[in-house]
Amino acid sequence: MLVDGHLVVGLCISVDGIAAGLEHLDEAIAQLRAAPAQSRPFRLGNNAGATCFTTSAFFLWTLGYPDKAVARAEAISMATQLEHPYTLAYV
Repeated sequence: MLVDGHLVVGLCISVDGIAAGLEHLDEAIAQLRAAPAQSRPFRLGNNAGATCFTTSAFFLWTLGYPDKAVARAEAISMATQLEHPYTLAYV
């Protein structure tokens, strides 16, 4: 739930400042890395973790950090491992 919460807050406050939104996305990614991934069967929509990686990559690119953005391509391997069609298409 923390990952989902930081994702939503990060996206919402990024309207006023991308850097502030990126802080929440980074916190969500830290939460993902701290806890083992858990499968959520029958979930609709994208995986929140993969969405955090993808969105933070866009934010980093926009802020002028393309090398850091490329490092967030971790979302691709995450989506492939999850075998979740919606997440894979999003990423």
